[in-house]
Amino acid sequence: MAMAGCDRSGGYTPKYTYAQAVAKADSLIRDAAATLTPSPRLEVRYENSLPCSGSFDAADSPLVLVERQYWLRDLEPRNNPHVFEQMFQYWKQNGFTLARTLGPEDQYDQLRKAVATGPDDFNQSIVQAVGGEMSIRVQSPCVYDPDEAT
Repeated sequence: MAMAGCDRSGGYTPKYTYAQAVAKADSLIRDAAATLTPSPRLEVRYENSLPCSGSFDAADSPLVLVERQYWLRDLEPRNNPHVFEQMFQYWKQNGFTLARTLGPEDQYDQLRKAVATGPDDFNQSIVQAVGGEMSIRVQSPCVYDPDEAT
């Protein structure tokens, strides 16, 4: 999902440093998971930084977005619809706007996904994989790549 804040038109200036974006992404995942009942065990699926895309050539840009995804372990797949509802409540209570949903609401063994945008321009999603495994992902707004000179 391309981040609106990544478009440099009008002189884009990142709101966060790379380190701040990493810390915020990890915090958002942990805060959201802490509201789920029963409490899942978090397991890192991946931790990336990806080139930002927009109306400019991303290959020439020093901007990246921080992306983190964690498995939500120790949850019973049959309770996945309830986990989604808890995430929707968390998002509502914390100023997120539901951006899109995909997949059937009443099945726990089919692909399902929901994405929300936070008031701080971080995107958060919850994903149910085929088979019922759940994960939570966060993407930051664009920040300067620490490996690139600014």
